[in-house]
Amino acid sequence: QSITETLPMEAVAEATDSKVTVSADEKTVTVDVVAKDAATNGLFTVDYDASVLTLANVTFNTQYSSYKAADGKVSLGYVDLTGVQAAATVATLTFTVNDPTAIDKVSVTVNETERNDAAVTGSENLTSGDLHTATEVTGAKAATCTEDGYTGDTVCAACGKVLAKGEVIPATGHDTEVVGVKAATCTEDGYTGDEVCKTCQA
Repeated sequence: QSITETLPMEAVAEATDSKVTVSADEKTVTVDVVAKDAATNGLFTVDYDASVLTLANVTFNTQYSSYKAADGKVSLGYVDLTGVQAAATVATLTFTVNDPTAIDKVSVTVNETERNDAAVTGSENLTSGDLHTATEVTGAKAATCTEDGYTGDTVCAACGKVLAKGEVIPATGHDTEVVGVKAATCTEDGYTGDEVCKTCQA
């Protein structure tokens, strides 16, 4: 006779939460799968969007381990005879980001399905911080007397995604003054002067 006990996931401190981290260049995502309670064995699944991420590597911090990867899902199993402590990282999954310009955040779900040979139900929906936080302005051009300028586009410094389009700065027009004015005298002609632009001298 087989009995399967379903244990509820206990409320745990933030330190025991699994986590997702995006590299500074936004090309790599790391997921740390964390044990919620002390255990000698367990099973997890990690669900992800295969159109966004590609699994590159799985590293375990346990004595014995195995994983199975399919598009959008990785199943993880481990045994550690000395025991894994609560809040310890059981496995680290590394993904490559298929197209950093196509996303603003990365989301994965970590499900714990078994702990110490007993069925458990627990799910963590993990979302990375915003991507594209390091920005720069490109294509900026000052307006001249006769040509429009451009404020420039705000782009992600890591991947080049355009986050905000710039605006046209209207041409300033000529700011003129009269130069070369000469008053006429009894013996010499005068001159009304030339109107020239103070900025471009045209």
